[in-house]
Amino acid sequence: MSLRPPILPPWQPDTNICDLLMVLPTAGAELERLGVPTPAVIDCLTIEQVAQSIGWDSWALLGFLVNGQSISDENAHADSDAEISKLIGGLRADHALLLGNGLRQLRQSLESDPLFEPVLDDFEILAAEIACHFLLEEEEWFPYLQILNEGIAGRRSHAVCLEAMQNHALTEDPDIEALFKMFQHMMDTVRNMHQEDPSSDSKQQLLKDLQDFGQSWMEHENREAQELFPKIVDLENRLLRLN
Repeated sequence: MSLRPPILPPWQPDTNICDLLMVLPTAGAELERLGVPTPAVIDCLTIEQVAQSIGWDSWALLGFLVNGQSISDENAHADSDAEISKLIGGLRADHALLLGNGLRQLRQSLESDPLFEPVLDDFEILAAEIACHFLLEEEEWFPYLQILNEGIAGRRSHAVCLEAMQNHALTEDPDIEALFKMFQHMMDTVRNMHQEDPSSDSKQQLLKDLQDFGQSWMEHENREAQELFPKIVDLENRLLRLN
């Protein structure tokens, strides 16, 4: 049986999307974000038909557009809590591995050959900056995500959530771009060293360690870009619609 959120009449799955948009024009942005084809809106399909086009339950879509949430029972909140905990837990595990094993292995490789001393200096700056970046996530973004999630679940007031939203803005992080450039400069320097002396075991090992760390670091940043920040934006939009 489909879950039925407390949607006031006349909203029903057979309501056409045009009628709903006349009353809730801001729902158009949500439909676009969900990937609803433009012809579905132009042709005034029903909520049920639109839901089928994106693989949603019709009542779930209606609840999301009208109430700002996909389902409204306690199980939904429990599922959301579990999802948030899994996301934060995974990112924190990345932090531990990158700051622990990853940077430690790089430092050991850099200290294995006196020729690496100039690169070691750059590495220490990079390592400190990466640690600061991760600390920002731990102290700012993870708690913020949890506040938004608790607001959706009704465990925090909208006023508290809106105040938190005013203090946070998801923008391009110029520091990350600078860190990537610094890391790439280190890679280029070590790669040139290796090309000059390809028989050197220490240079070959350092190059491998840099490549492994860079791959793991990029995967972590991609998880932020593809999972953490979109989730924050999703919760912000839902809270704004509930306000």
